[in-house]
Amino acid sequence: MADSILEKFRQYSCFDVGYVEGLAYALEPEIRPVLPGAKMVGRAFTVNEINAICKNIFDEIGQDEVLVVRGRDPKRRGGCGLQVCELVRARGAVGVVIDGGAQDTPKLKRLGFPVFSRYVVPTHGALKLAGATQVPIECGGVLICAGDIVMGDDDGVVVIPQGNEKEVLRQIELMREARDYVDAMTREGVPLWDIPGLQEMWAEKERGLDYHWKVYEKWNAKNIPPAMRKSKI
Repeated sequence: MADSILEKFRQYSCFDVGYVEGLAYALEPEIRPVLPGAKMVGRAFTVNEINAICKNIFDEIGQDEVLVVRGRDPKRRGGCGLQVCELVRARGAVGVVIDGGAQDTPKLKRLGFPVFSRYVVPTHGALKLAGATQVPIECGGVLICAGDIVMGDDDGVVVIPQGNEKEVLRQIELMREARDYVDAMTREGVPLWDIPGLQEMWAEKERGLDYHWKVYEKWNAKNIPPAMRKSKI
């Protein structure tokens, strides 16, 4: 059965999620896509191993999941290459995030499967016959639990804990609604500061409510014509 929450998040970018403070978290900026332009949205399948991929993940990972590996290795060996990606993709996974090294990247790029890693290396890691999966891990400086939503694109990787999903969606939609309306007005030739209420909203944000959803909720209700409103959550 399709995951309706994931479908909604696929409309948005990591930049959109970045507007929401305290409910969603960005991994450290060193975690970057191997393939520029790659995008993924899925639920975390966590692996608590360093420099090793567990053999049991190839039986356990499932549809619309993102393989998330702790992966930091003092020897800076690789932990994710072509074979791992082909195997998890065949199980329905939609991407990999490893707080460690990716390898064999020319083939990974040709595969087109989203992989986000801290670094790229030519050296090989290890395959364990069994390991700890679906346990809380730290990846990219963020605590990630099995089932959390993981999004990745050219801006990096963000995580939305399961209990925050609906509220994050609601706040994103309010902020996106305001931004889209302002963009539409400026494309029609309306000077930015002539858009009704925009200066007041900016002043309110400067008083310490920067990107706070309540500012957008109030401004949207007052200034955006009902026919142009999108928020339904």
